[in-house]
Amino acid sequence: LMPFLPESITKWDEEDRDMSKLGSKWKDNVSDGPVWDRDEHFLNYIMHPYFGGVYYTAARHAGYNEFESFLYSATMSTFFWEYGVEAFAEVPSWQDIFITPFFGAVVGEMMLTAEQDIVANGGEVLGSETAGDVSLFFLNPVGHIHHWVTDAWGGSAELKFNSSPWFGNQDVAKFAMDAGASYDSQFYGVELKVTF
Repeated sequence: LMPFLPESITKWDEEDRDMSKLGSKWKDNVSDGPVWDRDEHFLNYIMHPYFGGVYYTAARHAGYNEFESFLYSATMSTFFWEYGVEAFAEVPSWQDIFITPFFGAVVGEMMLTAEQDIVANGGEVLGSETAGDVSLFFLNPVGHIHHWVTDAWGGSAELKFNSSPWFGNQDVAKFAMDAGASYDSQFYGVELKVTF
């Protein structure tokens, strides 16, 4: 989506949008960052907290507590987005690394509460089911897209955020204990399983 937005929003010029040297561009951008970016305030201080909230609510809906959901939001926003997808076009940003997960956790908890309130109100907002449906989509887009896909394909997707010691992975446990970790140390990991 970002390559199709106007330069006035993304601050990406033609060179940033050039797909011919993605690998070297990503390496250069990651090596140069993070920096203080020049994005619009709307993007940095409205949209980034919203998308941090989207990551956060996805984890909350998967059954994780506030702290685990914050860690998921921080992981997704930092490694998947800032140092992943977005780093192909621009240098990672201090604002995005900090604001997306921290403010996203606050916004995400408010989104979760608002979603629960709308559901408790029969799916209506201001007496309108349409307004309720639209609101519920923006409060939990990942959940809605998940249901659309699984309904259409008859499959399922499962996200696990493991926080138990070593979560049954003996190779990881042996490696960690050989490195000096105690067996009862907390280990956090993310596992995504999609079935069709």
